[in-house]
Amino acid sequence: MRSAITESLIGLHMFSFFSAGDFIDSTLCYTLGFSTMCAAGIGNIVSDVFGLGAAGPIELGLKKLGIAGPKLSPAQLQVNILYCRFFY
Repeated sequence: MRSAITESLIGLHMFSFFSAGDFIDSTLCYTLGFSTMCAAGIGNIVSDVFGLGAAGPIELGLKKLGIAGPKLSPAQLQVNILYCRFFY
């Protein structure tokens, strides 16, 4: 089960992704003749950058409201390496 912090960040990400993609598609891509997929890609970049910047204030605000994050084990709290897998 996901925490309230995770749910709010996912909601913010999707809202900003669709808003940015739609705005870019109806303005920049219409003017320059780019495809809708190009607008979606640019919208995803904008949404990712916005989400990275908004994550801290959202987590802080929810913690002030008394909404806790996910329960992590001591081993999980000590992990500071991000693992990435690429599927070819």
